[in-house]
Amino acid sequence: MSRPFVKVCGVTRAEDARAAVDAGAEAIGFVLHPGSPRHVTPEQAAGLARELPPAVARVGVVVDAEAGFLVEAVRLIGLTAVQVHGTWTPEAAAAVGATPVKAFRTRAGWDETEAEPWREYAVLLDGHSPDAHGGTGKRADWSAARRLVDAGYRVLLAGGLGPDTVREAAETVRPTALDLNSGVEDAPGRKDAARIRAAMERLAELGPPDRRTWPW
Repeated sequence: MSRPFVKVCGVTRAEDARAAVDAGAEAIGFVLHPGSPRHVTPEQAAGLARELPPAVARVGVVVDAEAGFLVEAVRLIGLTAVQVHGTWTPEAAAAVGATPVKAFRTRAGWDETEAEPWREYAVLLDGHSPDAHGGTGKRADWSAARRLVDAGYRVLLAGGLGPDTVREAAETVRPTALDLNSGVEDAPGRKDAARIRAAMERLAELGPPDRRTWPW
């Protein structure tokens, strides 16, 4: 099997972006939601994005943001994709000028039909928390994620993934991509280069990702 693509999300520092890229990550995520401890402004994200190689995807993460804000962020940062949490519709997300990815907070019993309107796009499954939309370290519903994969969805799997769990997640769920955040941090917004490298080394054993499934 091929390894999943990897996004390192919640990047706030240039050295962390470089560490992720050097380790082989295909995407960097910038959290533009002010309520997050990993929040960066569009201007800060644009500065970080300028340090990235052209082939690395730039993903902006928002929660129920104003459409105008996201349109401007896409332009300023040069976003490849927008990861939307909350009440976004596919039509609204697709209109901002970058590829949409819809995020869902999942736990046992999660209603998978919520993903149906987003079938033509990638969907991200994270762990459920009533207090935060991501980066909590809570495990997503892997069973639901695998069912969506088997149904033909492009699934990005998140939820506390790190060096000790990425290989199992890849082999069990077979997602299009893995989203690494709290599982490769020393503290919120401060990535650990050694953990990123260790996670990527575990995944490298599976072979290169399939570029035909590029989700961003």
